[in-house]
Amino acid sequence: MIYQKITSVCIFTLLAYVTTAQSIQVEYDYILKMQEIQQEYSVKSKLTSDGTSSIYEIDHTGIMKNSQDTNNPDDETELIIKSKRNEFVFKDFKEKKIFYRDRIGLKDFKIKDSLSNTQWNLTTTTKEILGYLCQEATTNYGTREYTAYFTTQLNYPDGPWRFSGLPGLILEIKSDDDFFKLIATSIAIKKEQLVLENPYIKEKLISWGEFLALYKKKYDEVKRNGMSENGPTTLLPKKGIVEYIKE
Repeated sequence: MIYQKITSVCIFTLLAYVTTAQSIQVEYDYILKMQEIQQEYSVKSKLTSDGTSSIYEIDHTGIMKNSQDTNNPDDETELIIKSKRNEFVFKDFKEKKIFYRDRIGLKDFKIKDSLSNTQWNLTTTTKEILGYLCQEATTNYGTREYTAYFTTQLNYPDGPWRFSGLPGLILEIKSDDDFFKLIATSIAIKKEQLVLENPYIKEKLISWGEFLALYKKKYDEVKRNGMSENGPTTLLPKKGIVEYIKE
């Protein structure tokens, strides 16, 4: 489909958000494609929103129904990203805060940050996903370019993982280099109001800026101990889904 003029917009999540008595649960395939080792890691994930907050769970442990992992179970490269517990992203739209975890090596850090006002570019391209008419939008996040499809038929300016800020729910988003993609596989509208709890509320929290400073300190420490310029180890790269060490 031929693109028409792209309109650049900055959408503020709280302004776009319309509180609803309904709750929604959306399952997504969470897929990482690691080109350097020709492997794909795929698990189920689920976004649940109650109208003012949302929680996104990545099923690394395989407890969700029909969860799958396309890696060979005997392949040691799976250990790079396999977790003993699931990963959560919690968004609080009233307070405009986001909570999630990231790693330095094998150590987890819990992060509290502001919901970013992502600069989205809307196009006129549309397609249908799970019976919903979706519009295309593009953005840059963590130094990767992304193409997303969202629907205004589901009035939640939210999405999987750390993505949000469009005037409707994101049902599909892919990085243009095909490294990371999230694809909705099912949608359930709940009449009852779900009560969501922030799993990080009692954790020791740091900001994203503080995390990046700690990451660089550890990276430089390992590098001084004789590792290569391209990155100390596969467990401490310069870049994962987002960039940790600026080039």
